[in-house]
Amino acid sequence: MNALDLAQPDVMLRLDDQGIIREASLSNAVPGEGIGEWVGRRWSETVGGRGGEEVLRLLSSARKSGVSPFREIAQRFPNGLEIPMEYTAVRLGGKAGVIAIGRNLRAVSELRDRLIAAQQEVERDHWRLRQIETRYRLLFDTSNDAIVTLDGATLRLVDANPSAHVAFGLTPGDDFLAHLAPAGRERFRAMLARVKEQGKTPGLLLHLGAARKPCLIRASHMPSEPGAMLFLLQLAELGVMRGQAGRQPPPSADRIIERLGDGFVVFDRRGVVHRANRAFLDLVEMTGEEAVIGEMIGRWLIAQEGDTVAMIAAIEHQGAESRFNAILRNEHGARMAVEITAAGDTDNKPIYFGALVRDLRRSAPAAGWAPQQALLPPGDADEAPPLRDLIRDATQAIERYYIEAALAQARGNRTLAAERLGLSRQSLYNKIERYGLAGDAADRE
Repeated sequence: MNALDLAQPDVMLRLDDQGIIREASLSNAVPGEGIGEWVGRRWSETVGGRGGEEVLRLLSSARKSGVSPFREIAQRFPNGLEIPMEYTAVRLGGKAGVIAIGRNLRAVSELRDRLIAAQQEVERDHWRLRQIETRYRLLFDTSNDAIVTLDGATLRLVDANPSAHVAFGLTPGDDFLAHLAPAGRERFRAMLARVKEQGKTPGLLLHLGAARKPCLIRASHMPSEPGAMLFLLQLAELGVMRGQAGRQPPPSADRIIERLGDGFVVFDRRGVVHRANRAFLDLVEMTGEEAVIGEMIGRWLIAQEGDTVAMIAAIEHQGAESRFNAILRNEHGARMAVEITAAGDTDNKPIYFGALVRDLRRSAPAAGWAPQQALLPPGDADEAPPLRDLIRDATQAIERYYIEAALAQARGNRTLAAERLGLSRQSLYNKIERYGLAGDAADRE
């Protein structure tokens, strides 16, 4: 297509002062037979949608200024086809009327549609890639086998899962050769060279870690960016500890955790949940562990001092002594006060955190509890008050106890205490006045 073709208008109409078409011509780029039917009709009658209003504006502008600005109009052709056209109108001298010149926008519209479709496909590919990465990370982190990825150029660890860290002390950024016994380093290099050539190689028995544990290493090539070389190493520790033969194996820790009455949950530094026992699932009202694995712990646990990042920082700072109150929000939006006892898997920069979540409603002491005292009958049966009075006094004693407990846990914040109790602020204020607790509660919002 040459410059002359580009300059050629697709539609040209000559109109009189009343907007009636007197002549009409089309270029070869626009299909449309029988456009002679337009002659003698108003231009506004040959357009679709709100194009009639645009036609009137375009003609009015041409009469006033001589040349109108461009306007997009849906032109309806005699064969029923509607094509988006970009029109401008030019006033002719004397009573010659107006010429309307239009260009076909269908190509632009189709190009725009293809661009939108391409963008949507890119977004779908992006989310599919994110899902694959999430599944890879979940499998990588929860695997019981020690797995690491190795940079083929520097032989430094790109990534190491928790099992590799626990068994051999491997962390990302380490020089892998430094963890190998010197006698096996050249054999390891030769194995990697064979993987580069053949893609796979038999396992190699080497001694790894500070304790020089015997370890079977399997290597495979990982897809990576052009010019880079990554290896996936599977590390299997060999041998059985002496003195273990013939002894009854200890019970599974998972089985014990599952039987705990308090909730137990494991999450990583990003806050992603990797393990949850039955009691925790009951607290958040989820049906199975698979429903919480991979979700963020902040979906259910709200630390009183801040968000999940602040909670993890507090656990790191306090170490094994970490203990604080929080709010647990279940899947139906109900909230309850809980106590969290948590610790990381190491003292320095833990990878995983375990948290014991106790419902504070289960923590009330059995002895000396004021509501229980209110339920006890008087020592002299002849002086026993009516049952109605006993029920009223017991209800008030229990209500006062829980209001005091909620205010204490909320550190005097009445708004937070009202949310925990499921009361409105005004209702809580009235009860505080009724039980004479106003002097003990600091009114903090």
